[in-house]
Amino acid sequence: MTTAILPDVEALAIWWLSDVGITGGRVHGKFPTGPTYPLTVVHRGGGVAVDPRWLDRVSLQVDTWGDTQDEARDGSAAAFASLQDMAGFIDTGTVSGTVSGAEAGTGPRPFDDPDREKDRYTFTMLIYAHP
Repeated sequence: MTTAILPDVEALAIWWLSDVGITGGRVHGKFPTGPTYPLTVVHRGGGVAVDPRWLDRVSLQVDTWGDTQDEARDGSAAAFASLQDMAGFIDTGTVSGTVSGAEAGTGPRPFDDPDREKDRYTFTMLIYAHP
């Protein structure tokens, strides 16, 4: 018997948000060197598999930076709405999985980032996925 490997939900979400054009397609797994704004960073902040052999429940943190507060807020709101629409089988060419649902953790809110001196919004989203 082969054990199913749970999908890389972080990679699926990055691909999804890039594909729909969130922040001009500038969606990353970590903050880039020499960034162009606006941009979005997605990373897995936690989560526990509902069934370790089949269904993962992933908590994603999504941060959006912009040159202005409006730019950061609008990018964050668009990413928030788009992730709630992410569903079905997704194949990025390198990663695949089936997203069966999304649930808001926290809604978009401003979050100071004195290191970058840019406006930033953040939210969390729970994504349910299986192979």
